[in-house]
Amino acid sequence: MIGAGVMGCAAAAAFARRGADVHLFERETIGAPTSSSMGPSRIIRLTYDEVDYVRLAQQSFEAWHLLECETGQSLLVETGGIDIADRADTSLDAIANALTLAEVEFELWDDRDLTWAYPQFESEGLRALFQPKTAVLLADRCVEALAAVAIDHGTQVHERTEVREIEPGDGCVTIRTANQSHIFDRVAVCAGPRIGPLLGGIELQLPVTVSMEQSVYFGAGDDASFRPPRFPICIGRFGDRGLTSIFPALGGHGVKMMIENKNAAADPEDFAIDRAAVDQVAERARMLLPSLDHAITRVDRARYTILPDEDFLVDRHPANGEIILCSACSGHGFKFAPVIGEMVADLAEGGDAHPRFHFRPDRFGLQDSGA
Repeated sequence: MIGAGVMGCAAAAAFARRGADVHLFERETIGAPTSSSMGPSRIIRLTYDEVDYVRLAQQSFEAWHLLECETGQSLLVETGGIDIADRADTSLDAIANALTLAEVEFELWDDRDLTWAYPQFESEGLRALFQPKTAVLLADRCVEALAAVAIDHGTQVHERTEVREIEPGDGCVTIRTANQSHIFDRVAVCAGPRIGPLLGGIELQLPVTVSMEQSVYFGAGDDASFRPPRFPICIGRFGDRGLTSIFPALGGHGVKMMIENKNAAADPEDFAIDRAAVDQVAERARMLLPSLDHAITRVDRARYTILPDEDFLVDRHPANGEIILCSACSGHGFKFAPVIGEMVADLAEGGDAHPRFHFRPDRFGLQDSGA
C-alpha cells in the first residue's frame, strides 16, 4: 500500500485481516498534520442525490460501528443533520428523491420549521432537509484506529519512506524508494495528492486537480446551543457561492466551518493560510449564525484531490492488473473509507465482490485491463 491516509490505512487493515502480508509506505508519518485525512472531524451523512451513494453511506455507517467494536474506540458522534438551500433551489428535491428510493427517513422544512428546530440559524428565505442519521467522524482517531488494526494483523509500516517510482513487471510490481527496491505481487496506490505524479510514471495520465481547502473554527465557549444534540451538522448548498459545511462544537475545538474551494492550488505543498478565504468564511458565519461567538480560534489547511465528476477511483490499472488505484476522493470520500478498503482488498485478491459503479477509470476514456 502506498499512502497511509484514511484510504491506505483502511485498505491495509482490510487486506491484513484476511491474512495477507501487507507493507504500508508513507512518505511522512501516520497522522501527519499535512495529510488530507487529518484533523478533528469529518462528516458522515446519507444526504446524496444518487441512491448508490446513499446505500454506500449506509454500509459505511455499519463499517465504522464495527470498527468501534473491534478497537474499543468511540469514532463517531451522531448529531443529526440539515441540508439548507435558498427557497428556490431544487437541490434538496433531488436528495429527497434519492433518500425515498433508498427508504431513508427525512423531513423537508420551510424557514419556520428550521427556526423552530434550530433557532441558531438565520433562516429567512431558506428551506431545509433534516436527516437524523448524520454524524461527525473523529478523523484523527479514525485513521489511528485503522492503522492500529492493520498493525495488529501484521502490517509492516514504513514511515518517512517516499515511493518514487512504480514499475510493473511480469505478474509483479517493483516500487523504488530513495534507498531500496521492493517487489510485490500487488500494489495499491492510495497516495492522495501524489497519485498524479506516481501514475504518470507508468503512463496513466489522470485528470486530477489538487486544491487547498481551509477550515475555520469559531469559539463556542460554554455555549451548549452549539454542541450536539442542540446543534447539528449543516451542509449549505448555495450554488456558485460554494458548498458550506458547518460542524457542531466538539472536543473543545469550537464550531468548524468551511466553504469548498476546489480550484487548483498554485503550490499544493504551500499550507500558508489564505486570509481572504478566512474572511469569506467569517462573513458567511455572521450571515448564517448571528448568535455565534465569531472570534476565530483555529484555521486548518488540507488538500482535496478531485476528479472532474467528483466520483472516486477504485479499480485496477487499465494495463497492469497488479496495480490497484484508490485515490482522488474529491473531498467527500473519508466517510466511505472502511468499505472502500474492503473493495481494494477484493481487487488485490483478484475478485470484485463490491459494486464500484462510478469508480472505474474507463469513464475517462481509459480502457480497463479486464484482469
